Amino acid sequence: MESAMLSAKFLVVFILLFSHFQNGTESWRRRRRRRACTPQDCQVSSWYSWNSCSVSTCGRQGSQSRSRSVASSASCGGASCPDLYESRHCYGSSSENCQLSSWSQWSACTAKRCGSSAMQTSTRHRITTEKCGGWCTTIFRKTQKCIRGPANCELSSWSEWSTCNGTVCTAGHGTQVSLRHKTIKETCGGTCTSTLRKTRNCTKSITRKAVECQLSPWSEWGDCKRTSCKLSGIQTRTRKKTVKEECPGTCKYALHQTKLCTQPRLPCFNGGTYKPNITGCVCMQGYYGVCCLQSSESSDGLGNRDSTKTGGLTISISISGGVVFYLQAEKLAHGNWKSHFYAKEVTPRTVKSWRRGHRRRACTPQDCQLSSWDSWSSCSASTCRRQGSQSRSRSGTSYASCGGACTELYES
Repeated sequence: MESAMLSAKFLVVFILLFSHFQNGTESWRRRRRRRACTPQDCQVSSWYSWNSCSVSTCGRQGSQSRSRSVASSASCGGASCPDLYESRHCYGSSSENCQLSSWSQWSACTAKRCGSSAMQTSTRHRITTEKCGGWCTTIFRKTQKCIRGPANCELSSWSEWSTCNGTVCTAGHGTQVSLRHKTIKETCGGTCTSTLRKTRNCTKSITRKAVECQLSPWSEWGDCKRTSCKLSGIQTRTRKKTVKEECPGTCKYALHQTKLCTQPRLPCFNGGTYKPNITGCVCMQGYYGVCCLQSSESSDGLGNRDSTKTGGLTISISISGGVVFYLQAEKLAHGNWKSHFYAKEVTPRTVKSWRRGHRRRACTPQDCQLSSWDSWSSCSASTCRRQGSQSRSRSGTSYASCGGACTELYES
């Protein structure tokens, strides 16, 4: 019983499936018959505009072309696309106007004084010329009135940055500088920025070690220079750096040394001359004194003023080797005295007479008077623990006379 029922169900299902298959096949065949292939021709767009003629000279033959594009391609055996490009002859006959540049900036106002007026101009020029009867302006320059008012300065561009000035002392850290300058100065109350210099920090690669200075040998001692009527003077010697120190290198050594010196005789100034065996100088006219430092024309404060002598006195003050030194005093009309010191060669008889008179005057020995010692000079040796020498000096404030004594002026 159950077997018969299963067979009946299977048969029903089979019949339903077969019927559905038959219906689907028939539907597909009907749709296929309805789609008939219709030929479609190629479709193109309208022609674009003709391009410019290849020649521009009036009346000369050239060519120009135009084109179109495909809108839809041919199908089912439809007609193929027609030509998409065509050309034709043309002639340069259309007129063209000239092309002009833009107006230039107005020229600088040439008024010379602030507030005065002048004329300034602006110009333009042809870029292309007119063709085939085209038009072109004849106005290429225009003017306008200007008044000179405040004008600010104009500055140059910034310069390149300078080399970094970092040193060993700063571990390579330093600064760089950039500068600019005024190309046009401000006028009539115009302004100008004060920033013409700028700096920035930088770091320089430092590989060298610190360098100590190196010195040349000392020069020879110079001449004994004296500027006053004294036996003592000053000598100097120098040396210079052959290698300059670089931070943190040092150079603490003296480059200049002085010392006192003495000469066997006093100096002669203002053209005075020295003669052997004479204590003092023979002076030129107008000067007197042991070293010819005093001027007889200005000693009394009267200059070259004329005066009338009312009396006079001449005193011999020293004698040596046949030359007598005289102090002559002249009494002037207004009551003042005018003194004059001079030397004169005399005969041996006159010398004897002067010495007899001089011996009658008591001569008390006077020692020379000396100043305090100066400070000790720098040590002559600059190398550590190397032996050198130091010196100090003093000067005489008054000379010995009548056999007086004078101690050393220099010690080391």
